[in-house]
Order: sequence, then structure tokens, then C-alpha cells
Amino acid sequence: SAFLMKCKVSRTAADLAASQLVEPLRIRLNQAAWSRILTELRDSGLVTSLTERSAASRGALEDCLSRLVLSNPLELELVAGDWSLGEEFDTPPVAARGRGRGAARG
Repeated sequence: SAFLMKCKVSRTAADLAASQLVEPLRIRLNQAAWSRILTELRDSGLVTSLTERSAASRGALEDCLSRLVLSNPLELELVAGDWSLGEEFDTPPVAARGRGRGAARG
């Protein structure tokens, strides 16, 4: 997500250890983390900046985020409690069930 480009992992040992368990395709943040991140971006003036530039494109969002000066950068540090891992990608597939045109009749 473009909203995470200003975030970084906290440098404490526990937070670094927790971040090492996160796989790139399974990254999810919990609601409290998203609330903190989006509130800080709003409070730092992202909404005003986007309104002035017209938020019609993703490029405008990324440009505004790259120029944004944060009011409180510590709010965008990701800590161990922020991670909410998604599902494993190596779980076995589940066979589809149902009756379609190709289903056996009998």
C-alpha cells in the first residue's frame, strides 16, 4: 500500500525479531496500526496536499506522500504488536463442490 511508504520497523530487539517472521506476501497490519498510521498522515497534512493536487491518480498520492513532512514520525514506526499475519500460501487446495453442467448425474 502506498500509505506504508513512510513507515519503518522500530529498531528495538523485540520489534526487529517480530518483523523477521513476516513474509512479504503475508504482511497485514492490525486495525490499531492502520488507525495510527492514517491518523498521522492526516494530521501531517496529506488530505490537504491531495486536495490541492487532485487525488485522481495513484501517482498524485505517492508524490504527496514522498513530499509529506510528518508531524510525529514515531507514529509510523511498526512494532511487534502491529503485525497481523495473513494465511499461509502453502496450504493444500480444497476441492470445489457443487453441481454444474459438467457434474456427473446419477
